[in-house]
Amino acid sequence: MPASLRWQALVDAMQRTRGGTFVHLPLFFLIGWLTGIAESHRAFFIGNVVVLTVTALTRLVFTQYAHGAARSDASLDRIRRFTWVFTGLYLLSGAHWGALAAAVSYWPSLENARIPIWLVCTGMAAAGTIILGLLQAVRIAYPAAVLLPSMCASLLNPSEGSLFAVAAAAMLWIYVFDASRGIRRDYWTAAVATRELEQRAAELERLSTTDALTQICNRRYFDERLADEWSHSIETGQRIAVMVIDIDHFKSINDEYGHEVGDRCIVAAAKALRMGLRPQGDLLARYGGEEFAVLLPGLPEDAAIAAGESLRLRVADALIEISGRRVAMTCSVGVCSMTAGRNGRPDIAMRRADQALYIAKRAGRNRVVAFDESAVGEGITESIRKALYR
Repeated sequence: MPASLRWQALVDAMQRTRGGTFVHLPLFFLIGWLTGIAESHRAFFIGNVVVLTVTALTRLVFTQYAHGAARSDASLDRIRRFTWVFTGLYLLSGAHWGALAAAVSYWPSLENARIPIWLVCTGMAAAGTIILGLLQAVRIAYPAAVLLPSMCASLLNPSEGSLFAVAAAAMLWIYVFDASRGIRRDYWTAAVATRELEQRAAELERLSTTDALTQICNRRYFDERLADEWSHSIETGQRIAVMVIDIDHFKSINDEYGHEVGDRCIVAAAKALRMGLRPQGDLLARYGGEEFAVLLPGLPEDAAIAAGESLRLRVADALIEISGRRVAMTCSVGVCSMTAGRNGRPDIAMRRADQALYIAKRAGRNRVVAFDESAVGEGITESIRKALYR
């Protein structure tokens, strides 16, 4: 079973028993007061109060520790150890009540508490086993820990109605064992099905944000991240740098070598660009056919230009060979570094980087140009831009 499912089962088990951790002590206080054993058997009463208190506190401390420790290291071995410790503490609590039931069944002086403690043990055997039926060790061992001691004590010191009590306990044992089997099956079936659905949803999300050819982010995801960084820039004043990168003369490459080689060039360019980005924060996406977009949060213009030059050189060094012949490939880079304005929109940065790319193309390609508002006209049509890029 995967570590994630085992961890979830442990979390579910701890949550299911959270409310009952401190119920045992008040119940025993109530039984001791109503039956009088708190006065008549003071040492017996105080000793069990101490045991119940220590058990409850130990379970509480372990639960808190396990939550933090398993998050930091959720390895299968560690989760397995935590599950066994939790199960052991839970069984210890049940065994304590089983020992109490055996004591009141065996010693006549504690007879006043027999019925109340038997009732508590009956409820614990049923509720405790069914609630934690998802854990195999609990559903097998817990009813034995709660019921078996009193059954043995009743047979060792038989009294009126003891055989009926033993028979009833045996029937209860069979019932909770059978009921918990269905609960365990349903829980793990649902857990596995939920995990599969989550994995499929994650895979669909990945596919919806990933370019199929290059396996980098697609335009949709890039636009979402750019919008997030734009909002962050409005709040903090941090600059946003974006680049638009286009492979030079890509139509000529397709015409000379074919579309398969063109696709190889796009993949090689994506790989080269990805290797040149910072591991944290930077984002590369395929923005169009042979066009890429890069997001570099917090980068000023000079640093963004230097980064663009580094990426341009990486693309130029990318090696694509056809029949022993190297396919030359270069790219042009448009850069824009700016601070988001509250009245602006994220596409302003991309539009400015695109205009800088147009200047780089017009200036001879294979170069990096940063956006300069005084040097860029606003009247460039999409058709002219696409024609120049070829």
